[in-house]
Amino acid sequence: MLMSLIQTPKESTGSPDDSASTLVIASYRPPTTPRRRPQLPQVPKSAPAAQRSLAVASPLKTPTRQARTSSAPVSPDGSPPCPSIKKTVTCSGYTKKGTKCSNPVSVSVPPGQRDQVDDEPYYCHLHKRKARVEVEFLSRKSHEWVYFKDYVRTYLQQRTQEKIRKEMVLAPSDAEEPGYIYALKIDDPKHSRLDVIHIKVGRTGDVGKRLATWKKECRSKRFFLLGSWPSTEDADAGKPSPYSHCLERLILLEFEDYAENGPYLHPDFPNVKGEMCSEDGIARTGQACGDCKVFHREIFTFKRTKEGNEWESHLKPIIEKWVRFVATHV
Repeated sequence: MLMSLIQTPKESTGSPDDSASTLVIASYRPPTTPRRRPQLPQVPKSAPAAQRSLAVASPLKTPTRQARTSSAPVSPDGSPPCPSIKKTVTCSGYTKKGTKCSNPVSVSVPPGQRDQVDDEPYYCHLHKRKARVEVEFLSRKSHEWVYFKDYVRTYLQQRTQEKIRKEMVLAPSDAEEPGYIYALKIDDPKHSRLDVIHIKVGRTGDVGKRLATWKKECRSKRFFLLGSWPSTEDADAGKPSPYSHCLERLILLEFEDYAENGPYLHPDFPNVKGEMCSEDGIARTGQACGDCKVFHREIFTFKRTKEGNEWESHLKPIIEKWVRFVATHV
């Protein structure tokens, strides 16, 4: 009789009895695949018929479905992978006063990337909206997104990095004028030191005239022209930069940090943070020139390296980097 009902099920009349009998018959069907439905409890054949009926009907209660969770992939050798860890870092944003934000940020570090956390920027709830601005900006000239990390080095002081980023996104001033950047090596015979080098960086419309002026006004010094920019491949003067003031400010910001903090002198340079280089440079004295009685803010004193390559390997590339930036994106 039971098999007959399964093969030709009766149409339900809507009564409670019909509904119940249909459910019991449907639940008695053995599962086609054991993995989809739980095993029915085994009831001894000696048990009364009522108990066997209850055991069959009990699976009618719909079990609570567990929420599906994603499992981490298993490593090739079959061992479970290392789980992600939670780490608290400091927000990479800056306050309106220009100081570093001190808010903590909780981050999840994937396996194999725990040593890279300090190199990535993270932002608190107050600076998330500004995060994109502090990572990249849209060039007015090339209409491309420019990443700050391609120009602003992490071995500079945080304050210097912030100043450079602000300068990079500023629109050119109406007071801008074409000009060249020049660099001079200055020797002072009266105060000669072998462990330092004095370099003057400035802008001018005529490099030759400016060099002549320096020699005339500061007679006790000796000046050697290291180069002028923009220049051609043959080191000749090229077309002047239309935004020479902006170019000069960017170069001076980085030169000042190099002179006062000396990041290039650190044994781990360039893989070093700015806060680790705050005592390696030479503080500026603020003394006026003995010849013209003027304080030359654009003359920097750098400690020399053991190799003596501070100009060619460290300082000259700074000028060339910002010349390319201004020519491409300003």
